[in-house]
Amino acid sequence: MECPDCGVAPGTWHRPACRVEQCPYCGGYLSDCPCAPPLDDRMPWAGGCPWLAACREFSFWHKQDGSRLVSCLADEPGAQADLLRLFRECRWAREEKRFVLRQEKRAAP
Repeated sequence: MECPDCGVAPGTWHRPACRVEQCPYCGGYLSDCPCAPPLDDRMPWAGGCPWLAACREFSFWHKQDGSRLVSCLADEPGAQADLLRLFRECRWAREEKRFVLRQEKRAAP
């Protein structure tokens, strides 16, 4: 699938100012962050939304239940990627260029 914003094919770099390109340093939208990585550090388009792929990996889904959002399974009607949970429960691993679960701090014995 081509990038929905800049139209590049999978495996190629996004065009300048693409609003879908992910920053390899912080994991956010490159167009909204001050990181400015050089081209050889940037991440090519993988063919799908990186944040959605991370929600799939960690099974982070929610749906509307009346006036609130509740966790659910991906195949439930109305399920959407829970991006807030992704950013709350995961951190961006810069070296791996992917989201990883945060490690809980353990109390000293």
